[in-house]
Amino acid sequence: MTPLLKLILIRLGLGVLTLFVVSLVVFFATQALPGDPARSILGQDAAYDPRATASVAFTETPLGAVGMAAEEAEARDDVKIVSNDMSGWFTTRRLGLTHAAAKVMREKGSGKLLGAHVLGANAEEVINVFALAVRNGLTADQVADAAERVARSSRHEGLSSSRADDGREELSGTHG
Repeated sequence: MTPLLKLILIRLGLGVLTLFVVSLVVFFATQALPGDPARSILGQDAAYDPRATASVAFTETPLGAVGMAAEEAEARDDVKIVSNDMSGWFTTRRLGLTHAAAKVMREKGSGKLLGAHVLGANAEEVINVFALAVRNGLTADQVADAAERVARSSRHEGLSSSRADDGREELSGTHG
């Protein structure tokens, strides 16, 4: 064995040993700390809310869901289900997808968002917006208003925009 190869193997072995020792030290130091790190960050009264936890199936066309299921909403008289076929939207066609849709469940009187299902491009990102809305008890109007504010502020930052026929600005390529 050449001296250079021997030196490389010794250094690699010492690197692996160092990594193992540091991992052990961090693990035992974390275990020795009093309390639960999650409770320390979130507070003692934090609770898991399964309705506000998004789930995503990472398939060829991602599928995201949060909150109330459509079947549960159909059984209730106080819930409105809004369905939207997005298969004709530009983003869907650009990516060569054949299916895209969204279903949003909200209270009839207040408009409070109770759940959503999103199938299509970027569903794994969009469903998180709905999760925040469900968790914080936001209405559909509040979410739409926030989205409009983001679009308006992005125009001021120099992002792509175009002028509609009626003179108002809108983002390019938002819909088909």
